[in-house]
Amino acid sequence: MLRPRIILLLSTGDTCRSPMAAVLLRHLLDKHRVRGVDVRTAGVETIVGLLASQETIQVLKAEGLDASKHRSNQLSTSVLRRASLILGMTPLHVQRALRLYPEARGKIHLLKEYTRSDLKKVQIDDPMGGTLEIYRRCYLEIRAALRKLILMPEAIGQRVEPPEPPKPAAKPKAAAKPKVAAKPKAKTTKKKTVKKTAKKRAVKKKPSAKAKPKKSTKRTASKKKTVKRKPAAKKKTVSKKKAATKRKPAAKKKTARRR
Repeated sequence: MLRPRIILLLSTGDTCRSPMAAVLLRHLLDKHRVRGVDVRTAGVETIVGLLASQETIQVLKAEGLDASKHRSNQLSTSVLRRASLILGMTPLHVQRALRLYPEARGKIHLLKEYTRSDLKKVQIDDPMGGTLEIYRRCYLEIRAALRKLILMPEAIGQRVEPPEPPKPAAKPKAAAKPKVAAKPKAKTTKKKTVKKTAKKRAVKKKPSAKAKPKKSTKRTASKKKTVKRKPAAKKKTVSKKKAATKRKPAAKKKTARRR
């Protein structure tokens, strides 16, 4: 019977980062149906039997994972000897393990450096004493690294096919609306057109009504002119009569002489 492959995860107190990594890695192994891999944890500065921190339990619970059964373990030479792969969160964990067991040099690495998940920042900082948001960020860094680790045959001892990208969700069809009997459009259009034409006519008539008083003023002016001319005509008629009256006696005188 083959010995199981042991993956050892190191942290400082074995109550925050290594429990997060161990619980998530076991979940990924079960999800991909990987058998023959044993995941263990240890702390370089801890005692045996400590529970995972409450923030660690809360963060994992939000992801559907359970860390309530975790208990801390102290790093020892025997654990380092039996491990097939040792992954630390910071350079401090790697250095402590090498001092304790120098023969582990070829199988001990930093988690993010080994998986090449983030080469700009290769260490995962301790969230102890931080807020729940800091624990959440720590978990996301560990998750990104373990998702790559599960696809590395040299790490787990077998090949795992990468998961297929999720298909876009189909849009739900809109419920068919009940058909409503269509109202006759011809009547409504006639009413609208009649109203529109009536409005246009009303608008056109307004300026014409204002223009009429101007014409009336011209007529009144012309009437005034005619009124001024009438007296002049009367004077002429009077002068003609006078001229006629003057001429009549002259005619009588002529007749008298002829007799």
